[in-house]
Amino acid sequence: MNLVELKDSLVKGILSPLYVFTGPEVAIMDIYVHKILELAGGAMSRPDGVVDVYRLLQSNNLIAKPKCYVIRDDKNWMQQENLWPALIAGKPQQKDTVILIYQNIDKRSKFYKAHEKIIVEFDRLSSEVLAKYIKNDIGLDVKLGIRLAEMCGNDYSRIRLESDKIVHLAASRGIPIEAAYHAAIKERAIHSSKEENVFTLVDAILKKNPVNAMTIYAESFTGADDALMILSALYTAARSVLLVQGSTDRTNLTTSTGLTGWQIKQTQERTGYYTTEALVQLLSQIQELDTGIKTGKIESRLAVDFLIALTM
Repeated sequence: MNLVELKDSLVKGILSPLYVFTGPEVAIMDIYVHKILELAGGAMSRPDGVVDVYRLLQSNNLIAKPKCYVIRDDKNWMQQENLWPALIAGKPQQKDTVILIYQNIDKRSKFYKAHEKIIVEFDRLSSEVLAKYIKNDIGLDVKLGIRLAEMCGNDYSRIRLESDKIVHLAASRGIPIEAAYHAAIKERAIHSSKEENVFTLVDAILKKNPVNAMTIYAESFTGADDALMILSALYTAARSVLLVQGSTDRTNLTTSTGLTGWQIKQTQERTGYYTTEALVQLLSQIQELDTGIKTGKIESRLAVDFLIALTM
């Protein structure tokens, strides 16, 4: 089951007896968990494992209020192969609902294959989609929302924390939300780690946005170590763009490129800005610059300036 199918079923008020959620985007996941709880009309219970509640599920009183059991990372249940079919079919649940949440699920495992039709993967959302969430949450302009999402590594949990700072700043100073956003950036009230700044810089270079790239680089980086980190991240990202953009099998990019679903989503947003030939040349230039910095033949800042100049 994908996220669109889950949303559609919940909008229609259709509940399943068992859900299996996985992925890094826990904030969006929590929204759906609470929506399921709301539709179930019962109380939430957070037991340690499925086995702990299995007998309770089977002996539920017919007049008892429905419950929604949310169980996280129950590795033991992954070994209870003989009990999976009954829980998937909803036999012991009666009117209750079980939500299993796993940080990761091995797609080669028996558990994944047995639950594949009901597993919902919560990958990181694109900056553009998250910007719409931000606009709905605090009314921030979409373009600024995209920048905020990127600063937070497209992590909606972090985005909400930083959005709260902006809202409180706007209220305390009596200024519009956009002005509060710019003030928060200027005063460094919004946390953005160096790794996330690298992600944003790489994105600006691959999307040929020189103004944004120069601003990020000037504000956030100094020294050869930073330049080497940027070159490494840019090489990896540009190689991913080349794999996706040059793939002849568009129906199964995960297999043809070896990238994860999240990496493919992220990479597809960066395709089309460079030709395939230009990407091959860019990868070669990054390698030359990397060697030049390490051997002392090229000044680190000039190397990154050169790469940003290619976006013009």
